[in-house]
Amino acid sequence: MDVLAALGYADPRRAWFDIKEKAPEVVGEITTTSFPGVGQRETPVANRKTLLKILGAAPNPPDKAKLVRFREWSAKTLDRVIEGDRTLAA
Repeated sequence: MDVLAALGYADPRRAWFDIKEKAPEVVGEITTTSFPGVGQRETPVANRKTLLKILGAAPNPPDKAKLVRFREWSAKTLDRVIEGDRTLAA
């Protein structure tokens, strides 16, 4: 949900529930990790592939510009990968 908050969702928890309804297959790809410390709960985490699926299924946030910029950057990066841009691995 942190990434949803960073993209401008006023209620990231609600956005997460919307994503779970729209794309339930994404939920199965989420793993959890425990950080050290007293009283820490398991924290859901996602790899890059799952993160992109989450963002693709996300409803439009109030500040759509952040999501649009991220999606544009993702598309440009994917295009570079497809074209074989080796500088991405540097």
